[in-house]
Amino acid sequence: SQRVDPAWSLQAWRDGARDALLRGVRPEQLDWLDGSEASLLDAPPVQQAPVPAHATVPGVPREFLELAATCLCYSEPQRLSLLYRLLWRITHGERAVLTNPADADVLRAMALAQAVRRDTHKMKAFVRFREVPGQPEAFIAWFEPQHHIVDRVAPFFARRFTGMRWAILTPSRSVAWDGQALAFGPGARREDAPAEDAREA
Repeated sequence: SQRVDPAWSLQAWRDGARDALLRGVRPEQLDWLDGSEASLLDAPPVQQAPVPAHATVPGVPREFLELAATCLCYSEPQRLSLLYRLLWRITHGERAVLTNPADADVLRAMALAQAVRRDTHKMKAFVRFREVPGQPEAFIAWFEPQHHIVDRVAPFFARRFTGMRWAILTPSRSVAWDGQALAFGPGARREDAPAEDAREA
């Protein structure tokens, strides 16, 4: 088995996928674990498989990494094995598979990426900051994204509202900006944000 934690991290997935490729672990042999979830199958970790002599991992097209970074934000565990299957195919003789729009794996990956982009757009359009009662110049917003997009979208808000202190709370993750840096934390509850009737920012 191979764990990806945090579940939406390209770096975490890439490290795990590279490790599995190096050991020649085929897609159907690999049980991916999403974030900190427990494994039902309790398959041995990939690291227990031997690394063959002279094993190398070929480079992959930049388009694939960009697609993977987007798909990883999708909130279903199957995306991990889908991406590894595509990576395996790209590195085992089907280098141009992404250019085949009729391929089932490619179609699925494109659909996941599209859903994540839609969710990202929604978050940028619909987040409304409200002033925290009794704390002038501090603003909080509540949003319920469908996918793991907080880390992806936070830099947009940091650029847009550089001069104010704000936080965005969602059920699975939160982010705050102090005017200098972004700080990420665990999810929150709707009650933690100011009520709808608080003064609109």
